[in-house]
Amino acid sequence: DPQRIGRDPSVLRELRLFGNRLTSLPGDLGRHCPLLEMIDVGENPFPGVDAVLPALRSCSQLRHLHLSLPQAAELRTVISACPQLETLNGKPVGSMGSARADDGGHAGDVRFSVGSTAYHNDR
Repeated sequence: DPQRIGRDPSVLRELRLFGNRLTSLPGDLGRHCPLLEMIDVGENPFPGVDAVLPALRSCSQLRHLHLSLPQAAELRTVISACPQLETLNGKPVGSMGSARADDGGHAGDVRFSVGSTAYHNDR
């Protein structure tokens, strides 16, 4: 029920904020949205992992994540901080091995995405 979500974000299971010029996420996001399983914050100009890590850590139900970070090495930090995470960039976290970007781990935009139809609120 979209009306209820507007009044009560605690029922939200997916949060899609792709390309919204966000530079940080609220550190207590999980307190307000405890059921979040999927977050898509790809293509936002986050300056680094510290701008999103407190929020991601607060989301204990988070399983699937889209995220853009300026340094590929920061992926390890996200994976370590969110042990319940199942997919990052549509790939199983366990298959990411060294968590390097396609550019060999060098600085640059690293985009993680999850298919837009893979997750539903009908649990």
